[in-house]
Amino acid sequence: MRDRYPASKPAYFVRHGESEANVGRPVFDEENIRLTDRGRAQANAVANVLHPLGPRNIVLSPYLRTRLTAEPLLALNPTIVPNIWPVQEFNYIAYPPGIAITPEYRRQRSIEYWTRADPDYIAGPNTESFRQFIGRVWNTLQRIQQLPDTTMVFTHGTFMKALIWLSANGLRPEDITSQNMKEFLVFDSKFDIPNTAVIKVENGKIKMLKNYPQSEETSQTRATDTILSEI
Repeated sequence: MRDRYPASKPAYFVRHGESEANVGRPVFDEENIRLTDRGRAQANAVANVLHPLGPRNIVLSPYLRTRLTAEPLLALNPTIVPNIWPVQEFNYIAYPPGIAITPEYRRQRSIEYWTRADPDYIAGPNTESFRQFIGRVWNTLQRIQQLPDTTMVFTHGTFMKALIWLSANGLRPEDITSQNMKEFLVFDSKFDIPNTAVIKVENGKIKMLKNYPQSEETSQTRATDTILSEI
């Protein structure tokens, strides 16, 4: 991560626990997806990793699965009132109202979206363009510079990947091109952020914590650590 994004105190970005969508269950929208039993166990485990780090601020995305993941840590820190930031997942697929969305529907809409490779395309109501998404990530990187105390940000996998990718490339939202979208898609497909993985942002550097819970170290995880050490 370049020095253009310094952080006065560490910020820890945490992916939510395993969700119903992660295991292929149909869902009706992005906002109200719940955790599985395994996801709740992961939330308890990651709270035990984060609590000794001394959180002073806890940030959630507007989506239910981040609140459910943060609940055990909030229980250990009852005086902290969480803040809601726009650190939700990249929502580029339009959900027909009242219809359960299957993994196959999401896969087909995803192929259509990324084939178009238009950074300003918006698929429908309650969705956003890639440029708008990158703008949210960029604004978050600026915002964490102003935080005086250790902060835990409960967020989502693609958001965390975009944070790393944007930091490594030094791009701003207005710089984003169709080619950048294609490059991000390749990065997204090769870079793994497991459920309840934690990345630390401090003093202009990003690293992944190697002791995130309930995740065995794989060759992909080791590749992730190598990439992060170079940012």
